[in-house]
Amino acid sequence: MTESKNRQWILNARPAGKLTGLVARRARMKGFTALDYPARLPEALEALSRWRRDGRLVHKEDVAYGLENAPKALLRLFSGENFGKQLMKITDAGA
Repeated sequence: MTESKNRQWILNARPAGKLTGLVARRARMKGFTALDYPARLPEALEALSRWRRDGRLVHKEDVAYGLENAPKALLRLFSGENFGKQLMKITDAGA
């Protein structure tokens, strides 16, 4: 598989399929958390906060409205059809 086709396959794969693809290609995946660099946590929080304020760091939310849509939202979450954070809005706070 060419590099561009491989990249496209990874981008289009469902979440579980992405991991299977890594195993099939004998790829390695490595990440890190703040726990790996505790001395740099204040620096990271400052940079992340600044990026968020400046609009350079954004996140997506997938909002489902109404309790009747909770089962569909849950299925979307587990099938990978949602994007970003899956949220449920049951009612308005003032209602």
